[in-house]
Amino acid sequence: MDGEYKADRALSEAERLVNVRYLGHCLHENRSVWNSRTMGWFSRCRDCRVEIQVDGYTQAKHLPADVLAHAWSQEHVKTAASPVNGAQLRYALEREGWRVQFLGVDGRTACEVRKGGTSWRTRFFDTQAEAVVEAGAMTLRNYTLNPCAKPSNLVQSPH
Repeated sequence: MDGEYKADRALSEAERLVNVRYLGHCLHENRSVWNSRTMGWFSRCRDCRVEIQVDGYTQAKHLPADVLAHAWSQEHVKTAASPVNGAQLRYALEREGWRVQFLGVDGRTACEVRKGGTSWRTRFFDTQAEAVVEAGAMTLRNYTLNPCAKPSNLVQSPH
């Protein structure tokens, strides 16, 4: 994972959507915890079965709740801040048939995604990763969940 881009902030709605749907990360809260005498503490999501190992507490008799929460938060990629995961998201969108295009103005970037006759364009962001995250979320909000696109989000094709 892209450790230097993990900010201590809550995920935005767009980040949550693309983390789960396109990047396959677990954001559930229903988890079990156990201690293996030889391997240390582990936790598993009861919903999607993702499992993590909690480092540094091998000898602890009980795992503090804040330590468990921090361990799971390390699994949550902050995609809008991470160029590596922004690139992974772009490729995930392209695998699903979206054409991804970036537009730059004055050092800021917007992202346009197209599939069939549907097209959306984001507002301008500081980074490409932030723009592609918003574009990915737009596909989930408007196309995947509602195949009838909202006219206010459509971008007119130049052709």
